[in-house]
Amino acid sequence: MVRFGLLVSSMCCLAIIGSQVAPPAMAQQEENATTVEPASKALRGGVKTLDIEAAETLRQLGDANKKMQRAMLELMGEATRMSYMAVGDPNVIGTLIIPALPDNMMKTGPYEPIRKKWMDYYLDQVGMLIPIYAELVDSLLMPESTRDEATKMLDQMRPLFADAKQHYDALVVMSKDLKHAHHSKIAEYAVIVHDDFMKCDKIRLDVFKLLKKSES
Repeated sequence: MVRFGLLVSSMCCLAIIGSQVAPPAMAQQEENATTVEPASKALRGGVKTLDIEAAETLRQLGDANKKMQRAMLELMGEATRMSYMAVGDPNVIGTLIIPALPDNMMKTGPYEPIRKKWMDYYLDQVGMLIPIYAELVDSLLMPESTRDEATKMLDQMRPLFADAKQHYDALVVMSKDLKHAHHSKIAEYAVIVHDDFMKCDKIRLDVFKLLKKSES
């Protein structure tokens, strides 16, 4: 403790001596160094960093959302596959026979059996992205000037997300017993999940616009 006191006393003496012999130019520089300009720059830099991080989180939310929407569209297509039959006559040019164009194809018969490996693939994609999506929403930190309004927007996303999760869980249950699963029900639930996430993405875009507006 004594040594520390001595060190402080020595430093105080040096500071006093230094202040006595410092030329006016140096004193002016020291006065300028104590202005609030560096602090204001640091503050602006902190806000800018926050804007960049929020924008990146919103972009990642968009990427995850598009992947989940795509997977649900693929699942709907898998659940509604049908056989096709050509209804038009082929074109004959000399000895060359050109089959009927795809526009002349007609769906026939009942739905094709749902291929479990593909349904599991689409569900696994969404299943991996759901927790990532929820984590991104919870970690989104908007600038203070827009935080309250952004929170109100994001609160509208929660019931949509919950509804999508509920129907997704039901699809997982259906995938366990495809022999008794209804094609139309699987397609219907896939569309519901897709539409819920599409609405969530519209909210994300509104939040992104709010962020861009705060930067201008």
